[in-house]
Amino acid sequence: MEIDEVTIADKLLPMSSVNKIIKSAVPEGTSISKDAKKAMQNASTVFVMYISTIAGEISRETQGKKKKAIVSPEHIIQALEEMEFRNISQNFDMPEKKK
Repeated sequence: MEIDEVTIADKLLPMSSVNKIIKSAVPEGTSISKDAKKAMQNASTVFVMYISTIAGEISRETQGKKKKAIVSPEHIIQALEEMEFRNISQNFDMPEKKK
């Protein structure tokens, strides 16, 4: 039995979401080429996958050998800090905990 390899192209973030983020981030009157948008889509997908991997590892380390470790917002913040994105983690809006 052959196992299919999963590529980044198989897990890309929706281009509509990436376009909204790009549009909100670039100065007014700035145009972004189609190739640049595609590159941003790839880069953002890799970033989400990478931070998810690091946060998952942190979750496993802090929760021990549970069958299913749960990644929390705190793990995402720790992952950002490990990736040296402290300026992002300091501005991170923490969701309110459910009571």
